[in-house]
Amino acid sequence: MGGLLNRASRPGTERLIQRLRTYLMRITGDTILLEPMTEQDIEAVHTVWLDYRYTQHSDSSKARFLYVVNDNNSRYDPTFQTKNTVYLAIRLKDSEIPIGYTVWKIVPQYARIVFKFTILLQEYREHGIYSEMNILRHKFAYQSGSPINESWVRLVKNKPRQEQSLASLYTSVDEELDLVIHGKMHWSHISRDDWEAWINHENQAAKRNAAFILE
Repeated sequence: MGGLLNRASRPGTERLIQRLRTYLMRITGDTILLEPMTEQDIEAVHTVWLDYRYTQHSDSSKARFLYVVNDNNSRYDPTFQTKNTVYLAIRLKDSEIPIGYTVWKIVPQYARIVFKFTILLQEYREHGIYSEMNILRHKFAYQSGSPINESWVRLVKNKPRQEQSLASLYTSVDEELDLVIHGKMHWSHISRDDWEAWINHENQAAKRNAAFILE
């Protein structure tokens, strides 16, 4: 890989890339797929940050971000026994074009996964893609044999949630936040039991039977 990597030459970068390639994780749904971010993904989707930053990303800031992505993804542990953060590109399934990314943190000492944030390109924010990604990440977290017992998300305070939606399960207010860009938010969590009761309800048959392939 060239480009950003050449501009972000730090000791161990190539070793990190090699380790990342041995831990590829790919989640495929009906219309999207999730897999570890690459340099090409960062170049393709860096404009999603424009809504969240005061200035545009420079080559050096993108290179620093790439290093963080590779460093974290190279330590991904599929057994969920190691604390680490995963950066996944969100791609259209048919074309594999990157349209955003999502970041998850595994906290094994609490049997917890923290869905830190998800960002999509503007033109893909109203097509049900976030909803599909949300189902996929919960299926991933609570798959058979997973030690994860609770999942955490950061929500906009007092934002209405669609009745019977997955988002509507997150009713706890665990820690309040006041962010400059997003305003008032809070952390919330659900348990494995909450998820399983929701996804196995007769009203969720379509979501339960939707594609989920983990490779």
